[in-house]
Amino acid sequence: MVENIEKLLDRDEKLSIIATKSNNLNERSKNVNYMVAKIKKQEKMKQFKTMMMIVGGVVVRILRYTLNIIGFDIFVIYYDLLRRK
Repeated sequence: MVENIEKLLDRDEKLSIIATKSNNLNERSKNVNYMVAKIKKQEKMKQFKTMMMIVGGVVVRILRYTLNIIGFDIFVIYYDLLRRK
C-alpha cells in the first residue's frame, strides 16, 4: 500500500511538471502569434506604401503626358520661375 501511495505521489508530481510546461508553452505560443500578426501588419503596410508610390508615379506621368498634349509644359514653366528668382 505504501508503494502505491509513492507511485501516486510520483505520478502527481510528474503531472504537475507537465502542466507547468504546458502552461509555459501556451504563453510562448500567444507571444509568437502576437509577433506574427505584428509582422504581417508591417508587411502589408510596406506593400501599401509601395503601391501608392507606383500609383503616384503613374499619375504624375499621365498628368505630364496630358499637359504636354495640351501644350502646357510644366518643366519649362518651372525652370522659368526658377530663373526669375
